[in-house]
Amino acid sequence: MPSVGVQNHVKTFLVDNLGNPQTRAGRWVGAEEEAALIRRWLTRASLKVFFDLISDHALDIHWTYREAFWSACLNKGGIDDAWLVLGPAVHASARARESLGTAFGRLEGGGVSADQSVLLLRIGPLVISEWSHNGKMRAFPAARAPRFWQSSYSRSDLTLPGLSFPPDPRRPGSTASDSTGLAHMGSGTGVWQRRAARLLAQHASVVLTEADWRLR
Repeated sequence: MPSVGVQNHVKTFLVDNLGNPQTRAGRWVGAEEEAALIRRWLTRASLKVFFDLISDHALDIHWTYREAFWSACLNKGGIDDAWLVLGPAVHASARARESLGTAFGRLEGGGVSADQSVLLLRIGPLVISEWSHNGKMRAFPAARAPRFWQSSYSRSDLTLPGLSFPPDPRRPGSTASDSTGLAHMGSGTGVWQRRAARLLAQHASVVLTEADWRLR
């Protein structure tokens, strides 16, 4: 695996000359393996940018734990694609312009704040949405999930009814979530992480242990 610096040079050159394989797959016909590699590098970069932007715009103690969890999922090879949906104040920031250019969706309309954002992740047959500002995590079967690569999204586009998250296996008597998603309660003790990991194992065959997502 080349260094991050080499990845960035190669990724930038190919995206500038061929287009982003996430949004312009037709220009990569005949180079599908290379496109898949660049998509993985873009996904890793998107996660880093998203968590950097959240640190700028959302004072949320849960995000350190969320970054650790999704980074662990990425390191296990579980994340196939990532797409950022940014509120007006976020996509207007210098960091977003420098890092993303136009490769993101805009969160528009009522019911959201200007500095709120959403991270969409494709994990096998699932799509996961993570809302900033203490928003819930939602999981959808890909066939009835928010669409990737759109230039604009409303709140209703991203709050469709989703899958139930399983109970915490360490808490007898706990119940599954409803279709509105999973709140990030008990970050420090791993409550939501265990429930999310259980859902990923059941629906996407991605196995994460506490050792994988524990804060270092």
